[in-house]
Amino acid sequence: VHTDYKSQFDALIADQPEPPAKMAEPEPEEEPEPEQDWDEEARYMAQACFGEGWICQSKTEWAAIYWNILNRVDSDDPYYPDNIIGVVTQSAQYHGYDPTNPVLPVLKELALDVIDRWQREKQGETDVGRVLPPEYLFFGGDGKHNTFRTEWDGGEYWDWSWPSPYES
Repeated sequence: VHTDYKSQFDALIADQPEPPAKMAEPEPEEEPEPEQDWDEEARYMAQACFGEGWICQSKTEWAAIYWNILNRVDSDDPYYPDNIIGVVTQSAQYHGYDPTNPVLPVLKELALDVIDRWQREKQGETDVGRVLPPEYLFFGGDGKHNTFRTEWDGGEYWDWSWPSPYES
């Protein structure tokens, strides 16, 4: 007796339902770009602010130092680096910056807050709580307060006319 296994197998599978069509693989979702960790930049800014403005003891004046740094980052002037650390450490610019200056929590937290406001501004948000207009790239101090201006020698002096999110 000769058994035809192929015929039996073909008959067996003929009675089976069709397997379900293979589902298409879902397209991978685009992952959002990870947010930049600004911790190192905030540390440099805090060390610069400690040397340039700790004596002021005003969050608004400290924030103005941070906005001054960011104004230089955003400046079209090729003299200024296009990043925070480059601006802070640029030779003969922020004389109060010293890598051995302490990183006081209040100054670092404020730096992170200003960086957040700056990033929101770059994304098109208005009225982010900026305390210094973008054209103010220079400042000097009298030992008690800093005076911000538009030119190295002279120009317009900032009059602190904008409301500050740091003072009640």
